[in-house]
Amino acid sequence: MRVIVVAPCHNEEGNIGPAVSAVPRGVIDEVVVVSDGSEDGSDDEARAAGATVVRHERVMGPGAAIRTGFEFALQKGCDVIVVMAGSNKDRPSEIPRLIEPILQRGFDFVQGSRFAPGGKAVNMPRHRIILSRAYAWLVRLATGFPITDPTNGFRAVRASLLRDGRINLRQDWLDRGELEYYLQLKAIKLGYKVCEVPVTKVYPDPGDSVMDRCRLLVRLLNAWVHIRWADAAGPTDPRHAALADIVPEYDSRNPLVRWIFRERLAVCLRLSLLDSPGPLRLLDLGCGDGRMLRLLRDADPRHEVVGLDHNPNVLTVAIPGVTTGVADAADPRCLPAGSYDRIFCLDMLEHLKEPGGPIRMIRDALRPGGLLVVSAPSENAFHRFCRLLLKGKTSKDEGSDHSPHYHTGDTLERDILAAGFELVERRCLPLPGPFALLKLYAFRKP
Repeated sequence: MRVIVVAPCHNEEGNIGPAVSAVPRGVIDEVVVVSDGSEDGSDDEARAAGATVVRHERVMGPGAAIRTGFEFALQKGCDVIVVMAGSNKDRPSEIPRLIEPILQRGFDFVQGSRFAPGGKAVNMPRHRIILSRAYAWLVRLATGFPITDPTNGFRAVRASLLRDGRINLRQDWLDRGELEYYLQLKAIKLGYKVCEVPVTKVYPDPGDSVMDRCRLLVRLLNAWVHIRWADAAGPTDPRHAALADIVPEYDSRNPLVRWIFRERLAVCLRLSLLDSPGPLRLLDLGCGDGRMLRLLRDADPRHEVVGLDHNPNVLTVAIPGVTTGVADAADPRCLPAGSYDRIFCLDMLEHLKEPGGPIRMIRDALRPGGLLVVSAPSENAFHRFCRLLLKGKTSKDEGSDHSPHYHTGDTLERDILAAGFELVERRCLPLPGPFALLKLYAFRKP
């Protein structure tokens, strides 16, 4: 496959040459520097380092420069495009890590993350960390995708994604920095396969002006508002329709409820430690409409993903590469001994009057060293609170279709530890301590 690197550049003499020279030529076919009205020696320096230079005669903005680079690469018939900073803040030696999920695992968009395990942000100004974290929260809120670093410009994209007619990069408001955020959000919302890999970014000058900070904030909010309300995201995923009433909080109109339930999936994915060197066998017990199943499949297509639920509608959840089935959590036949590396029980165990038997069955079904990931309310009022926000009724009201809670996160933690598990980590949402409404756990089988 033909891979081209695009590096937007404006007055980066002294930086663009080292950045181009560090690109690993064994995996990259061409480096294209888009000089956005540069008035110094950037163009000559880039050419001397071996890059093809495409020039804007006037400053048009970083988004316009990236778009020009995309168009040039598509005309060259490339298959994968890598975007890196012309300021030499990125490490070109990490490009093979960025393109591997596209070349080897079928992904369409790979985001480099400074905040994923293994990533680094050297000398990153504190205000940028705060804004980046806040924007990541907004993206998770809008899309449900567990992204950690949507503002990092070091990324790779499959060329065919840029040819999708539903993605319109030729909009004037994208000429500044919004193009990168727009493309990323569209890729997620249109159902393309998106993932993150850890990367490093080095900031040689930790200081920014107040105006620079304001511009960054405006660009982030502008992109999010456009994609959230003004830009159509395409058809709704039919996989989420068949079992929509099982956990309707994912699509609640209340932003707090929606964020808590979507963030729960992101945290559980991180707790599951899926960065294993080999393929894993994963089970989502009580999988509902398959939201967690899709995240597990996209984490690494090598993993074997299975979803079981007592609701027969689970058979209508059609996700390529995922097996679904109908099973009762209390039936030992649904979990053969030693058959899984990870088992997920999200909003499930608290509904069982006697969870001891199913917990022991889960323990036996895990292989040695396997993980059990559990999500449960921290108090019995949690789900009633969410229901009040969502529908104005509680699970005790007449006509409610939701089964009651018999346990909290604390009681389940005691039962799971008593069954012989070891506690690896505990998280709370939305806040820790007495403000926790939801508790998330990772337990290991010795």
